[in-house]
Amino acid sequence: MIRALLLMGLLSPGAAWAQACCTGTGAGEFGVVGRCRQAVLGASLSYTHALASFDKAGERQPLEDAIADDVVWTVGGGARITPAWQIHGSVPLRLQYRGFTGLDADTQVGLGDVTLGTRYLAVTDPMTGISQSLLPFVDLLALVRLPTGRAPEATEVPTGADVMGAGGYELTLGVRVSKFITPNHALVVNGSVGLRPARDLDLPGGTRRFAPGQVGNLHLMYLYVHSLWWSGGLHATGRWTGDAAEDGVTVPDSGSARTRLGAHVTYALQVPYWEITGAVWLDPWWDHGAANQPFVGPTASLTLQRSWL
Repeated sequence: MIRALLLMGLLSPGAAWAQACCTGTGAGEFGVVGRCRQAVLGASLSYTHALASFDKAGERQPLEDAIADDVVWTVGGGARITPAWQIHGSVPLRLQYRGFTGLDADTQVGLGDVTLGTRYLAVTDPMTGISQSLLPFVDLLALVRLPTGRAPEATEVPTGADVMGAGGYELTLGVRVSKFITPNHALVVNGSVGLRPARDLDLPGGTRRFAPGQVGNLHLMYLYVHSLWWSGGLHATGRWTGDAAEDGVTVPDSGSARTRLGAHVTYALQVPYWEITGAVWLDPWWDHGAANQPFVGPTASLTLQRSWL
């Protein structure tokens, strides 16, 4: 069957485009149903080792008196409701180690923030190449992050190692635009805004009304589809948050920024059902590449996904 498909791809331009569509759409994403598939389940294991921090002015400082390591095991999946509409979600389990000079090191395990999402394919790339049509795939996205992880204000240990979540809800609305230039090369742009409602914080000095800043996200990806078995991509992401407010008063310089560079390689263990993806992410090693980030460092991950047709 696979040999026949490969021969068709070699002999038929249309089949080659179809191969690229089925292999490339959904690439680099976890728990999202790609084209030509009806459902997906996956598990991902990642490890992050913090090397530095960024202050509010964007100055990068190496971590000399602290150690921060995160291991995250995430399970997730998605299913198509209609050919154009799907739902998906992910559940992370976090293991976090924190060590600071003058404090006993601590390791904590807990549930992170669960994410539920949906997307709708509004526009379809005809898959004829950029010389024939500029029309891309356009997906409309909606995500809800649930505060299932322990919030920062609820920490029970001096190191904060038990802080597993952001502490509040976040609704993300966005658009993902994907265009295949050729059967082997595609460009992807994903832009979104995150809306975070205010919440009450029970602090030692009394209850405060805390309004986190709103969020902007940008994800750029170059995708290369080598064959039915191999594909890979290069990534650049950015996340920016506005200043927070406390009891209606803006907290100066409380906004944050983070940019990252990454790459992934995917191999199909059994076409088109099983695939494994390895990825690495790096934070900027220069000043002003981020702001108000207590821990930044490289991340490596390994993901296994099973699809159904």
